[in-house]
Amino acid sequence: MESPFLESVYNIGVIPVLEIDRAERAVRLAESLLSGGLPIAEITLRTAAALESIRSVAQNVPLVLVGAGTVINLE
Repeated sequence: MESPFLESVYNIGVIPVLEIDRAERAVRLAESLLSGGLPIAEITLRTAAALESIRSVAQNVPLVLVGAGTVINLE
């Protein structure tokens, strides 16, 4: 595989898709996924808390690969 990121995603095999409505819950949820053996999460951009949730997980749970889902425009 060309990309270490894509290789990681492929090796994990499943990506939990999360719709988080309260950003203060994001870190605890990411930590729970990690402790359950899922070091990856897609946070949908369907809520006002999504971007803050992604930032919070990326900063506070660096072992979890986190990305945005339901992206409908570049901004």
